[in-house]
Amino acid sequence: MEVDKSTEPSNETQEIAPDGDVILVVGPDKIKLRVHALFLKIASKVFNAMLGPHFREGQGTSSAFPKEILMPDDDAETMAFICNIIHHRNDAIPRVLSPQKVIKVAIYADKFDSVVALRHSMSWWLNLKGVYDPADISRLMAAAYMFDNSKVFEETTRALVLDYTGSYLSLADDDCVGIIPWTAFYVLEARRSRVRMDLQEIILNGKKHRKGACNCDWASKNNNAYMEALQGSNLWPPSVFNTAVSHVLENLGRLQDPTPLKPDPKCFSIVYAHTELKGKVERDSEANGIKEKAGLCLGCVRSGNADAPFPCRVKH
Repeated sequence: MEVDKSTEPSNETQEIAPDGDVILVVGPDKIKLRVHALFLKIASKVFNAMLGPHFREGQGTSSAFPKEILMPDDDAETMAFICNIIHHRNDAIPRVLSPQKVIKVAIYADKFDSVVALRHSMSWWLNLKGVYDPADISRLMAAAYMFDNSKVFEETTRALVLDYTGSYLSLADDDCVGIIPWTAFYVLEARRSRVRMDLQEIILNGKKHRKGACNCDWASKNNNAYMEALQGSNLWPPSVFNTAVSHVLENLGRLQDPTPLKPDPKCFSIVYAHTELKGKVERDSEANGIKEKAGLCLGCVRSGNADAPFPCRVKH
């Protein structure tokens, strides 16, 4: 950034602060944003240093003769969002922002060290409603990480674990990895694998009827009927690991228990040999528990170990 000495014509100034003492000239199109230096300094440690007495940009500023500061490499729209927020221009702040623009604001908040000043307004924009593209969900996840929003971080990571089937590294674009560590994407993969393993255990445990001194082969016949039901519901083991977790949960929710065969009245088995272990109600309850816990805890991810005991802000 530098003081503008050019005499080239530029676009009309956006009067974010009509009596501001600084004009930010942003981007290649030289969009002008008139703002208060004091507001910038309070909101941003970077601007606080740059507009201080030790730098040229901070000397001789006044509302009568506002000083122009060039920011040719920055995005004018994003800077306008940030300036409107820190100047309390709620009338100029959109209530909804696309994930692509949200991640830009997060990147600039990091660049100008203004996360704290923007955190409250970001809660409007960190909204998963109507967002289905995995890349966009990943952008909201990264922004939630930057702004320390544990609720949205848990929601976005849960959506990625449940609905995404590809490699999470393909979602780690330059925007995301600039504000969230690579390890978060590896932790996502580990969580999805764990969820699939847990679901596999629930599914396969449904066939375990107690076996005892039974001479009518009751348990084996009922187990076989259950395994056939799994195949018909696309819940056979290979399918679980090649299908979105949310689809596995849907299939599991539709799975009905086969009608138990009646034991041979002549069977000399003791009573517990003809007792079922797990039914639909129990399976559904365990599956819902897995679904609720599919998301990642922001505190755990920040600690470097998503499975470590950590003073977390969301219930494990």
